[in-house]
Amino acid sequence: MKIVVDENMPYATSLFARFGEVISVPGRPFDGSVLTDADALMVRSVTKVNAELLSGTNVKFVGTATAGTDHINTDKFDELGIYATSAAGCNAIAVVEYVFSVLFYFAQKGQFTLTDKTVGIIGVGNVGKILAQRLQALGVKVLLCDPPRARNEGLTVFNEFDYLIEHADILTFHTPLIQGGVDNTYHLFDHQKMSEFADGKMIINASRGEVIDTIALLRSLEQGRLWQIALDVFENEPHINLSLLPYIQIATAHIAGHSLEGKIRGTTLLVEQYYSYLAKHSPLQIESLEKPVSESLLQELLPEPQYQSIYLNEPFSLAIFYRLMNLIYDVQTDDAKFRYTLLTRDAIDLPIEVHHRFDYLRKNYSVRREWSSLNVITSCSETAKKLQALGFKIKYQPNK
Repeated sequence: MKIVVDENMPYATSLFARFGEVISVPGRPFDGSVLTDADALMVRSVTKVNAELLSGTNVKFVGTATAGTDHINTDKFDELGIYATSAAGCNAIAVVEYVFSVLFYFAQKGQFTLTDKTVGIIGVGNVGKILAQRLQALGVKVLLCDPPRARNEGLTVFNEFDYLIEHADILTFHTPLIQGGVDNTYHLFDHQKMSEFADGKMIINASRGEVIDTIALLRSLEQGRLWQIALDVFENEPHINLSLLPYIQIATAHIAGHSLEGKIRGTTLLVEQYYSYLAKHSPLQIESLEKPVSESLLQELLPEPQYQSIYLNEPFSLAIFYRLMNLIYDVQTDDAKFRYTLLTRDAIDLPIEVHHRFDYLRKNYSVRREWSSLNVITSCSETAKKLQALGFKIKYQPNK
């Protein structure tokens, strides 16, 4: 059995070796000739997969170690007998923690208190749900918009997008990319919506670049619209429009979900799913293998974090929370690397063309941990409860 994996999937070579031969290749550009005698293909979001790529190969299983699936076109997969799956939710926590870092950057820059603002979350799936829970745990008012869930679940907690445009101070996008149909998200935030969104508000996009109309956004900004903007995703990646950079406050190279935990979890979820697929379709090939469990594999593989424990004996405050967040991750570091790498000719030994440098940033991303990697030891019960609800690992030690 031969499994082709993206070279940027951590531990993929060793984890999939239990099933057979593993070939590690670049995800972009992708050389389809390697699939000729392959049985399975494991990719990330940079690789476009469709029936044309897989036709004439032995590939029957396609897995993407990402939550998003818009790079996988499953048309004709049924005809070819190909099963496709994703690692839904694998990087949700990482994206949420990225958004929190952006929010606190905005608050610091604008000298406001986050709990005085209303955050509108567009797309309440794996990311949006956790983001809403943590913001509410912090005492921030949230407005939720998710038309498919509102329609299918009949819940009254959801609002129309137009309501968020009017009433939210901050819009943060976490929708899949859907082109056409009743739930279209392509250019969801277009010229018309921008014209209705008041100056002084904030925009975050950590979903897909095409959810925001880039040309309309650029024209609005050139015409003097005043928003605080953070973009982790762009239209036409990796061929992004650098004209936006002078107008936006935070720009990063589609790395919001790139925590070490998130990337490893993407791999381990696919290992678990591939085992289940083989158990159903080729049980003899795995009869000697123990069933892998994603979270168990994750805990075995995670290295010791740079910061393991911290003693905290003060009542909870936003200032304390901000310092703890920055100890683990500060989005301003990634923004600085993005601008330097893309705008400085001598920054790296690569051609100046933006697509080379955008991919370089993704492939060479620094190790980033999630908040749960930090064990906070505290004697304050209020602090323990609040930080645990926000995602930190807590050890409560009351004073004797």
